[in-house]
Amino acid sequence: MIGNKINDRSYSKPEKEILKNLGVILGPFIENAKVLEGLEYQVEKRTEDLYTALEDIKQRNEKISKNNTVIKKQNHIFLSLFETSTHIHEIDELNDLFEFTLNQLHFLFPRLGFGIIHEGKRPEILESGAFIGISANEQKIILKHRQAIDRIDMNQILNKKKHPPDITKDNQVPFWTVLPMQIRDNRVIGKIIIKGPRLDQTTNKVISIFLAQVSAAAHNKFLMRKLETIANTDGLTGVANRSFFDQELKKTIKNSSMFPDIYFSLLIIDINGLKRINDNFGHAKGDEMIKAVADMLASVCRETDTLSRMGGDEFIILLPATDSNQTLTVQNRIRQKEKNLTLICRHSGHEAMKVPIRISIGLAGSDETAPEKVMKRADQRMYIDKENFYQQTIRNLP
Repeated sequence: MIGNKINDRSYSKPEKEILKNLGVILGPFIENAKVLEGLEYQVEKRTEDLYTALEDIKQRNEKISKNNTVIKKQNHIFLSLFETSTHIHEIDELNDLFEFTLNQLHFLFPRLGFGIIHEGKRPEILESGAFIGISANEQKIILKHRQAIDRIDMNQILNKKKHPPDITKDNQVPFWTVLPMQIRDNRVIGKIIIKGPRLDQTTNKVISIFLAQVSAAAHNKFLMRKLETIANTDGLTGVANRSFFDQELKKTIKNSSMFPDIYFSLLIIDINGLKRINDNFGHAKGDEMIKAVADMLASVCRETDTLSRMGGDEFIILLPATDSNQTLTVQNRIRQKEKNLTLICRHSGHEAMKVPIRISIGLAGSDETAPEKVMKRADQRMYIDKENFYQQTIRNLP
């Protein structure tokens, strides 16, 4: 005991004894309290360490889950690339090739829309194309501006008020990306159009790999088609034969059905008076007449047009991405060249004479009738023109 009582008196012996006994009783309680206080601190410390460990495990699990998602995504990409690289060479038609590729891309990137435009030798020629995840209205605008699509801001055109954009699933205005389809000599043979969100570096790289594959395959098929043209030529005239024309017309009708605003036209040409030449001067001279008409028509045709001999004295020209009014220009060029087209003929014992070569022409385009009916209409107009020619010939007889 230290000190006295409050009143400064000292403790008596009995009081000291009581306080001593009280200390004996309180000592263990105080000691236990100290022990419990230490245990509580250790429990709090252990609990805090446990929470820290659990949080660390949670973060590790999230990281593992994220890595697994990335690995799963990469596996999907590798499998799709492998499937694409092996399957694209088994596809014959360009439209089917593009549809397959876009389906693969859309599977990998479901938030994106895709379109492919494959161009011919002339930029205005649409050889083929495909779309997925892009609305019909957006397709129409893209095709309208396809010749300058890599030089203009498609976001400004497609997202302007005049053409309200299709809002994405995230309620955001889509971002439009245009990438070129390039082949080895860096020549651009088309474009791929991608509908947003904006591409990140990885997505851009993956799409570029797919694009390189499909561009090479498309160009190879284009070259193969040139070889097919050579293999399917008419022996007399050197132009494409009926079989090749039927294949090209089938593709063109399919393309026109997919993209109704991309028109095509046909010119059917029939030689007038071939039978008279055969009867009077022989079939060799008749063949010469057919060859002269074929050469004249070939000189008028553009590289993207398909000139075919349908048989006998009839030819047909397929003009892609050309409406009936534009085809009138080609028809007028043919008529101008026809004026100077002659055949040198000679009867036995007589002097050589120049016989004028005249043709009948029928023109029709998919802008004026259904694609599958264009050929029939052109054929009908050719026969009307032939009938007019013979009636005029009869009227001019003395």
